[in-house]
Amino acid sequence: MAAFRQGSLFIPTFSQVRHKRVNIQKPKVDRLPRRLFEALVKPVFKPKGLKPADICAGKTMQLLQETKEVNPYEEFLFRRCLEMFERRKMIAVCQSLPGSAEQFKAIRNQLINNGMNLVHFNNNLMRRAVTDSKYVNMLPLFIGHNYYIVSDDIQIKEMVKVTKKTSQLHLIGALIDSRILTRDELMSIAKLPDIEQLRGELLTILGRSASNTYSLLGSHQQTLSVNLEQLVKQKKTDSQSNVKKS
Repeated sequence: MAAFRQGSLFIPTFSQVRHKRVNIQKPKVDRLPRRLFEALVKPVFKPKGLKPADICAGKTMQLLQETKEVNPYEEFLFRRCLEMFERRKMIAVCQSLPGSAEQFKAIRNQLINNGMNLVHFNNNLMRRAVTDSKYVNMLPLFIGHNYYIVSDDIQIKEMVKVTKKTSQLHLIGALIDSRILTRDELMSIAKLPDIEQLRGELLTILGRSASNTYSLLGSHQQTLSVNLEQLVKQKKTDSQSNVKKS
C-alpha cells in the first residue's frame, strides 16, 4: 500500500488463475481416430546393441553348456537303448494313454507270459539312438509319452492281441526284423494264419504238384498196358470163336 501511495508500480511475484478440476478416477477415453494417429506417429527407436559384457556372458554360458558334465545314469540308459535295437527282433511303439500303475503292471505281466516285455525310454534317448543310423525313419514315432513292446522273436499276432484288449496302449508302429511297419500293416499281418498252418499248406501244394507230375509221366505207360491187355483178350476171344466154328 505504501508503494501505491508513493505512486510507484507494484508487480506481484505470483498470479492466481482458475483451473478446471480434473477427474482422475474416470479419465476420458481417447477416441479411435486419436488412437490411430498416435499409433502412426509413435517414434520407432533403433534397438540398442549388446554391450561387450553381455556378449562375453553369452559366450561363457554357451561354453558351459557345451562342457556340461555327462550324466552316468543317462549314458547307462543310452547303452541299454542301443542294445535293444541291436538284440531285439521286434520293437513295437505304443503311445501311452491315462492309466493307473496297477493297470500297466497287469499289462506287463501279460506280455511277459507271452514272451515279451514292456519298457520305457525317454524320447531324447530314442532320437539319439536312431539318429545317423538305418532306423532314422522312426524319428516321427518318438512323440509324446511312449512305451515299447520288445521281444527276441517276432510275435506280431500275440502283441496285437494284447494291445487290442487294453485301452492304455495305442499301437502306432513297429520295427520288425529291421523293417519299419505301420499300424495297418501290423493289423493285416496279424490276420494271417499261423506259420505252421502255412507250412502245411505249402507242403500240400508241393506234394500235389509232384503227384500230378508222376501221374502225367506214367499215364502213357498205363494207357499202353491197358491197350495191350485189351488186345490180348480180343485175340483170345477171336481164337476161341474160330475153334468153335471149325
